[in-house]
Amino acid sequence: MDVTEMEFQIIIKELDHADRQIESYMDLQTKILGVVFTFLGVILGLLLSKVTKVENPQDLAKLLIVASALGSFGVLQSTIAYGSVIGYIYGKVHLIAPRLVKLLDLKETPLLAVRAFRESPAMRPVLLSTGVLAVGISALNAGVLWSALRVAASGSLTQYLAVGASTLLAAVLVIQVQMALAMRSVGVASRKDQKAGKV
Repeated sequence: MDVTEMEFQIIIKELDHADRQIESYMDLQTKILGVVFTFLGVILGLLLSKVTKVENPQDLAKLLIVASALGSFGVLQSTIAYGSVIGYIYGKVHLIAPRLVKLLDLKETPLLAVRAFRESPAMRPVLLSTGVLAVGISALNAGVLWSALRVAASGSLTQYLAVGASTLLAAVLVIQVQMALAMRSVGVASRKDQKAGKV
């Protein structure tokens, strides 16, 4: 086995590893969101059920805080999973693909999935839905925390927990903005590479 063939085998293994990581992270994201939304549904049921009607304002505040924290942690875990996927996709397109093109003396990359999605009619509604979902969840979360702060007794542990959950929500919003900027930078880099004939 010569050096060129060895390098080709390494590249194929790297591609396979990236594909498996992308698949596992997307599967993990689906499971996380499923669990989070299930728990949020249970909490909503407790709030609206006549059998388990919450009458004590402090108990109500605690349930609202738990719902907010679950939503924030769900978004964070989802961001971790999706950010990892973006990282592996970036590696495939901008690191592995150019090596493959050079090694096989190709005119363009054989990895066309990212370009196909970027140029597809589905790209805009997907990005729009992602933005609407992020804004909607953040607004709902902020409303829940505001309600919790209003009913929490001044100086109580519940009030401090609500403030902590509010801080967590603020951090989540900052991270979401950073993720949006990262997604945009990957897209801009892909377009530049495409114009340069790299991808």
